[in-house]
Amino acid sequence: MTGPRARPGQGREYALPSGRVAIQVQVAGRRYHVTGATKTEARRKRDDLLAQHRAGLLGDPAGRRTTVGALLDGWLAGKRATVVPSTWARYRVAVGHVLPLLGKTRLPELAAPAVRRAYAALTAKGYSPVTVRHAHGVLAQALAQAVADGLLVRNPCATLRGALPKQERNEVEALTGAEVAALLAVPGRGRALWTLAAYSGLREGELLGLLWRDVDLERGRVTVQRVWAQGPAGPDGRGAGHRLRAYPKNHSSVRTVDLPAACLQALQEHRRAQLVEKLGAPLWMDQEGRVFLTRYGTPLHPGNTVRDLQHDATRAGIARRVYPHLLRHTYASHLLRAGRPVTEVSRLLGHASPATTLRVYAHWVREDGAQAAAALERAFSRA
Repeated sequence: MTGPRARPGQGREYALPSGRVAIQVQVAGRRYHVTGATKTEARRKRDDLLAQHRAGLLGDPAGRRTTVGALLDGWLAGKRATVVPSTWARYRVAVGHVLPLLGKTRLPELAAPAVRRAYAALTAKGYSPVTVRHAHGVLAQALAQAVADGLLVRNPCATLRGALPKQERNEVEALTGAEVAALLAVPGRGRALWTLAAYSGLREGELLGLLWRDVDLERGRVTVQRVWAQGPAGPDGRGAGHRLRAYPKNHSSVRTVDLPAACLQALQEHRRAQLVEKLGAPLWMDQEGRVFLTRYGTPLHPGNTVRDLQHDATRAGIARRVYPHLLRHTYASHLLRAGRPVTEVSRLLGHASPATTLRVYAHWVREDGAQAAAALERAFSRA
């Protein structure tokens, strides 16, 4: 179908049989075609093309054939060496959600409406808001890299945050003081581990990566310096087993936490029992001085830890699911409910900033509003 004559510098607009609008424009001696569902979308793509030319970013026309799939594959490969394996695995899953919907789209053709439709399609397939938002985060990062590399003028994801499905925050109910006391009274190999988890708020990987030289039984404190985490990913994208990895996860992760007498007593009893096991073992495997091991001196597997904790919780009469991170959540929740400052709790948890702590535990902090109002009333009444 013949369209109107080309306007100087603006190109020639014409309708395609599919109903889409196309614009042919001459740039630097080369002819380019852009299409859009509407004139507005087609003109925006044309303006992006001209902006790339003015900024000297247009490059070889072959570069304009780069697809979203090729971009994501390259971005994912580059991320493998810069993030921990568990994070890379989550990126890979998110990329897997995006590829079937946008993978064949060429970068110059990618627009915010198409990305918005992809998110709607994920939601329609039953994916949770958390999954959709994570896919958005990964796609936005990759497209930001494309902008930095000169493949795009603007990031189509930059204006879509408000269009993402809302994430309903399910507030996990912490264990009560009575439930913690019942759990820590259950005898067994896991008692010292559960006790330290409840009294220190350490992450599961931090607990399993703890060495005896990190524990100061005389001063009553533990220093977090390393984590037991999955090793580097192999060619198939899977981790190469667990290994000790030095922190920091962030600069706040390396920290020292003071321990109460009850926790120190449990650790001392655990150490004595471990020495007896070591003397009686035919072949003791540990060479690093780990605090928590199997009876043969081999590292504890995180999956077995989850199973053993649930077993002891059931023995303690706790009629709900209990897992290692719930003990960390319980630690933080009870400190905040006791009125400890958010900045202090954030430091003890090893969060990157107090904002992270507030985002997770705001429901506990808000309970202090009545106390704050009463404090102001007392202060102002003295005036």
